[in-house]
Amino acid sequence: MDDNLSAAWKEWFRANGTQLLLFARTQTRSAADAQDVLQDAMLRLWKSYSTKNNNSWEPPPLPLAYTALRHAAIDQVRKNTRRMRREQSSEYLVSDNDPAGDWFGTAKLEAKERATALQTAIEELPGNFRDVLVLKIWGELTFAEIADALAIPANTAASRYRYALEALRKILKPNSL
Repeated sequence: MDDNLSAAWKEWFRANGTQLLLFARTQTRSAADAQDVLQDAMLRLWKSYSTKNNNSWEPPPLPLAYTALRHAAIDQVRKNTRRMRREQSSEYLVSDNDPAGDWFGTAKLEAKERATALQTAIEELPGNFRDVLVLKIWGELTFAEIADALAIPANTAASRYRYALEALRKILKPNSL
C-alpha cells in the first residue's frame, strides 16, 4: 500500500475520529461497543475507498461515515441478539453490566457533574432527537448532511434538532447546570 494513502487515512481519522466515536457511543450500549462499531465502520469505508482511483484517495464524505456507523451499530445489535438467544437456549446466561462510560472525558468535579447531568439528559431524549443533536453539535454537520446520514429530509433534521434542544431545556432546567 502506498504510504501517502495510509497517511491520508490517518489524517482524516485524526480529524474526525472523536466526533465519529461520540456518535457511535449514542448508537451503542457501552464505550467498548462504540469502539467496536467505529472500527467496523472504518474498516468498511477503508475497503471501499482505498481501492478507488488507483491509490489517489479522497476522503469519504462525513455523512457517509455516519451512515456507515449507523449500519455497523445495527449489525452489532443483530449479532448480539442472535448470540444472546443462542446462549439463553444453551442455558448460558451472560449479563452485560458495562458502565455507561464518560462521554466528555472531564476531570474537574464540577465539570464532571455538569457533564454527567448533560449525558444523562441526552440519553433521556428519544433516539431520533439524540442522533440529530449529536451530529449537529459534536459532528459539526449541516442539516443537509445530517439528512443524508440519517435518510430524512433536511427540514425534519432541523425540527428534530430544535425539539431536542427544547427537551434538554425542560430536562435540565436553568439551575441544574
